[in-house]
Amino acid sequence: MAETKEKRLRKPDKIAKNETMSRKWDELVRSYSLGYSDKPALTLLVHWYAVVDQCMAELTEDGGVSVSYQTDRGDEKARPQLAIMKQASAEIRALNKQLGIKDGRDVTGGAPANGDSDTGGTDSGSSVLKLVQGKARKPA
Repeated sequence: MAETKEKRLRKPDKIAKNETMSRKWDELVRSYSLGYSDKPALTLLVHWYAVVDQCMAELTEDGGVSVSYQTDRGDEKARPQLAIMKQASAEIRALNKQLGIKDGRDVTGGAPANGDSDTGGTDSGSSVLKLVQGKARKPA
């Protein structure tokens, strides 16, 4: 039956050309009973995952995470990627709910959050944004 689902949910060319989106598409189609009517929401969902992935790449520098920058006037400002990831996280949660995809994994699709050492195993709804903020608070 998995082959039937994949035929009905043919991966759009733009998604197939992007490694992050293609991998997430395959994972979701394989793991959930999604029909043809789910294709628009699924397409949006994998795009939002790619947005998070891009933001994470931009925030990561030399093995660390950069969450702020200094303006020409010397002011410390939050990196715009944080706001983008916050929006992406909200969109991902909404699309997951719409598609009937269970929450309990972070927005990157990693291990279940309640066993995650970064959250101490107490936050079953962790997100990438919380992970980035948590790492940003650690002393350098």
